[in-house]
Amino acid sequence: MVERRKVKRVLKRLSDADKAKYAQLSDAVEHEFPPGKAKRPPRDPNQPADLGEFFDLRSVVGELRKAREAQGLSLADVQQATGIDRSALCRIESGENGNPTVNTLIRYARAIGRKIHVVLLDANPVQA
Repeated sequence: MVERRKVKRVLKRLSDADKAKYAQLSDAVEHEFPPGKAKRPPRDPNQPADLGEFFDLRSVVGELRKAREAQGLSLADVQQATGIDRSALCRIESGENGNPTVNTLIRYARAIGRKIHVVLLDANPVQA
């Protein structure tokens, strides 16, 4: 068993001079990079998905789970319909498997009478 150490948290209050300095820096950054005007650098397709893309996938999995539960289906029922191991389905729903295959998600959706619709969007939408 691992011994846990207790850590004393120290809260440091900023002085008025530090607050003014940080406010000035914040204003300078906002002036140099106005909100909504910053351009993202091109993304390397070999890099892993960013958090926004990850949370989009997690929301799809969450919707699949809600639909399954609304129908009163258990993971064993989905396992029987898809052939996907119950423990694998559990790992997908809990987020332990953060990167399920598209085929797996499609099979899961079919088993609960749903369909996954994939849409391709522009990565850098033009703002007017």
